[in-house]
Amino acid sequence: MKCSRHDLEAIGVCAYCGRALCKQCVPATGTARLTCAEECAAALTRHDRALEVLLEKSLQSAKANSVYYFLCGILCVGATIAAYFWLPVPFLMWFLGTTAVALLISAAWFGRVARKMKS
Repeated sequence: MKCSRHDLEAIGVCAYCGRALCKQCVPATGTARLTCAEECAAALTRHDRALEVLLEKSLQSAKANSVYYFLCGILCVGATIAAYFWLPVPFLMWFLGTTAVALLISAAWFGRVARKMKS
């Protein structure tokens, strides 16, 4: 592969735009990824920061979902117990009980996802 600016053999490609770079084009910035220009380096930094923000928001969302499902599951457990004493309809108790189990399993799953994302 030839350099996009010079007629020399390329030693790498820009991590942002994909242009081929020779030894003359590679800036001596000491960064882990090659970039062809300051604009590409700045854009790459912006994209990295945007990815970090998305991951932080995903972690917050997983934590919030875990708490929400746990609370809803506990409410369904309470409703199942109340239905047993006040309105003993088998279908209602079965429905509320299975809903409570599904919500508590979802809460555990989201909590596990949040813990994995955190580490």
